[in-house]
Amino acid sequence: MKIRGEDQCRGEEFRRMGREREVVVKERNKLRWQRSELARDLPR
Repeated sequence: MKIRGEDQCRGEEFRRMGREREVVVKERNKLRWQRSELARDLPR
């Protein structure tokens, strides 16, 4: 029972980390997209 509980805790940790990483990736993509938009607007 103890092992299963630890595995469940570990799973929750991984899920939380994955969610945080997902948010970071989304933010990074948003910044990159904004930068590319600016770069496209600059030459005109």
